[in-house]
Amino acid sequence: METIVVRRKKIKNAFRSTKNTRITSKQKEVKERPFSKAKVPQVLKEQHSLDTTHAHVPPESAAALPFETDDADHAETPLNAYKDIVILLDVFARNINKTRTSLRIYDPYYCDGSVIEKLGSLGFKNVINRCEDFYANIEHGTVPDHDVLVTNPPYSADHMERILKFCATENGCKPWLVLMPHFVYTKNYYEGALGGTEPFYIVPHTRYYYFPPAWTLGAAKSRHRHSGNWTSPFPSFWYCHAGTAADAAAVRRRGRNAPSSAVFATDIDALPREVRAELDPKKKRVNPKARKRAAKKRAALAATGGRSTPNADGVTHRTSGAARAKKRRF
Repeated sequence: METIVVRRKKIKNAFRSTKNTRITSKQKEVKERPFSKAKVPQVLKEQHSLDTTHAHVPPESAAALPFETDDADHAETPLNAYKDIVILLDVFARNINKTRTSLRIYDPYYCDGSVIEKLGSLGFKNVINRCEDFYANIEHGTVPDHDVLVTNPPYSADHMERILKFCATENGCKPWLVLMPHFVYTKNYYEGALGGTEPFYIVPHTRYYYFPPAWTLGAAKSRHRHSGNWTSPFPSFWYCHAGTAADAAAVRRRGRNAPSSAVFATDIDALPREVRAELDPKKKRVNPKARKRAAKKRAALAATGGRSTPNADGVTHRTSGAARAKKRRF
């Protein structure tokens, strides 16, 4: 006959076993939250195998490249980043009566050339990414003819400023999609480099991870390297333009410009708060008390059909939705 002590131990052990099982199953069901920085998923590791199967012969080292480089800049754009801009590329192709096969896509910055295989796997067979000095091509007037510019520029030095200037002033009013860190739009050079051009943005729900080519791993700077030989120093998204103001306006009027894995932001104000740069004043979230007050005001307006109720003196200060919208804007 079991004693009371033995019986209690059995019940306690059974409860522990059930609790551990419950925690384990819960951990397995955890999903990545939107705009989160999670561990590199298995799909990206599988995609990395595509990076190593080139039809061309990659350089043996950075010294073999015909231009100056920074070790931390050697990283190839992931396939999922290109998938997020397929809808826009199809729109640009239709605008000039071309297909995915005939659309000429130009990536001026060479790293390992995997962009050719990745875009090719999505049906874009006419991709130009040569082991050349992009700035020398600009100087000599030998930039290849193209229909769309798609690139992920180096983050070091002034490359991001220079590619924005080229896209805005020297790209012949052709569409461009440039993958850059989230803080670029807060830089002092941003508006000046664009010269009045107003981009729109494709923002992924989850952070992009970049894989450096095998020949760079030995010399790569450790500050941007992590387990699995991947790098993701900053959140990044696509800065885009349709080439002309009219085409850009047409794109903004479209109902669907991004897949379910990304968000289409018509301008800077439409960027999700989670991916805004740290220096962006809209990045900071209001405190809980302010959020509660705002929620009460919204509930009160909803209860009155959007009309403000008079105060004790019988004066109504906000009488229309237009007035409220004007106050929000300014």
